[in-house]
Amino acid sequence: MTVRQTLLALEAELNALSFEREDLVRGLLLALLSRSHLFVLGPPGADKSRLIASLMARIEGASTFSLLLTRFTTPEEVLGPIDIPAYEQGTYARIVTGMLPTTHVAFLDEVFKANSAILNALLELMNERTYRNGGSTRRSPLVSILTASNELPQAEELGPLYDRLLLRYEVGYMADEANVTRLLSRPASARSAQNGRAHTTRVSLDQLEEAQVEAAGVHLHEDAISVLLRIRSDLRQAGLVVSDRRLFQALGVIRAQAWLEGRAMAVDEDLEVLTHVLWTEPKDRRTVAERVLTHAAPASAKALELRDLAAEQRKIALEKRTTSEQEAAEAMTKLKGLVESLVALRRDLHQRGSVPPRVDRALAEVQAMRREVLRTCLGVEV
Repeated sequence: MTVRQTLLALEAELNALSFEREDLVRGLLLALLSRSHLFVLGPPGADKSRLIASLMARIEGASTFSLLLTRFTTPEEVLGPIDIPAYEQGTYARIVTGMLPTTHVAFLDEVFKANSAILNALLELMNERTYRNGGSTRRSPLVSILTASNELPQAEELGPLYDRLLLRYEVGYMADEANVTRLLSRPASARSAQNGRAHTTRVSLDQLEEAQVEAAGVHLHEDAISVLLRIRSDLRQAGLVVSDRRLFQALGVIRAQAWLEGRAMAVDEDLEVLTHVLWTEPKDRRTVAERVLTHAAPASAKALELRDLAAEQRKIALEKRTTSEQEAAEAMTKLKGLVESLVALRRDLHQRGSVPPRVDRALAEVQAMRREVLRTCLGVEV
């Protein structure tokens, strides 16, 4: 099995263990492949921490570090305790073994609780992969810092940290009741696997480094570069400015996405991943997704448009079921038509050769909406 096949197998296992997290699972792999840092925004109990821990447990030979930050967290808990013997000899140094400066992959939960002392060290590690200790600057083996929070940063001093988190994902609780049922029906052994205590596919640190080199060697097709510039221009017109640094760093993620898809040349559809790179505020996510997908993946853009229309009809049907049977019935009819439109779109794409994952997910979401409406309004299970 090649290293790419190993990573794809690992991705499939993580997707089987955690429902409705396909984009985030792919993003975690992209972060490792492009040596980027990642942020997950979501409410407590949305399976952020467990998913990341499960991935980290599958990287053989890598040193890992995990910590839940609070406003009382001290630099010693992150950077290492003071080396007392060295201090007595007049040198201010830390014992960094097993701490963040010497780790390959780190997970910092509630990352925006970091105080200024921790923040300064984090920025140096993230930017330069170096740290200061005992009066000298040393190299860190850091690949990626994976982070999560229930909220966005509020303090201005946290802005630089947030800016360094290239890949950004927002997750919520599971939307499809069928997935909730599947989760609740799982045996204890499956839950242990999700915690990382039992798994089959693993990737070694050497394999990961091999994959990073291969991914970095992916070229960008000139058409993809043109599309990237159009996306940048379109976002500017919408009032969303993308910094030159973020745009340049995004190239590594695009290359990693193309490599995972088995391409030596990145094409338009690989730019889809920019939907998780170019937003800052959650309110901007939809605008970014629309602009990116319109240029890079029109079929995915169409699928999301149909999904959004379906969500509107679902809301009407559920709200009007007790006050206006006619309006509720019309909404159900439109919802059925939207399912059929998505099925037709998928069939057409399949005949052309490939179906983007977003199309499949949009279809699954709309089918779940229709099942919910039929069950709630008519008492019909399908």
